[in-house]
Amino acid sequence: MPQMLVRLAGVADGDCSVAVEQSIASGVSLQWHWNHQSTRDLLARGDWDAVILQERSGGPLEDKEEMHEYARCLHREISKRGAETVLYMTWARTYQPGTQPEITAAYTDIAEELGATVAPVGAAWKHARNMGSDLRLHATDGRHADPPGSYLAACVFYALFCDPDPTGLPGTLSVDGETVVDLPPDRASLLQTAARETVERYGP
Repeated sequence: MPQMLVRLAGVADGDCSVAVEQSIASGVSLQWHWNHQSTRDLLARGDWDAVILQERSGGPLEDKEEMHEYARCLHREISKRGAETVLYMTWARTYQPGTQPEITAAYTDIAEELGATVAPVGAAWKHARNMGSDLRLHATDGRHADPPGSYLAACVFYALFCDPDPTGLPGTLSVDGETVVDLPPDRASLLQTAARETVERYGP
């Protein structure tokens, strides 16, 4: 997803430029990031406009209190360095569709407490699926994103960081010469509209 966002910013009209660095591992929590040296080293550089925090997908459901505790810890360090904290709201798994309201609340509650920004990706997924019932956003494991799901996430971040209206962006993107998403115009438009309307609802 980050490289999709970089490409969207690069091909869009305007002066938005996005550069991304990451500290990531599969299935890790905010507690892991707080205790992990690679994350602490990146934060210590102190040259970020925004730092995006994402809890593991099960965290908001299994231990919201722990998620919030370490969001507070990381937010304090981010604020010391003059950057904005952005909380990456995740989506419900295919086999647990009814959990999205709980996931959404876990992110919006701590964002309100901290004065942080929510990137409402999970809510945008739900909105997009309501707009197109045949829409597939999950990978086959029912947990991760497939290319259209990642594209929708990138559109949400584009609406937050670049332009609140991502409609009209290209639906085909390549990274290092490889096509990473190739959407028909009507499907790209639906995802862009879902991103715009969801970000409008939750605010930047």
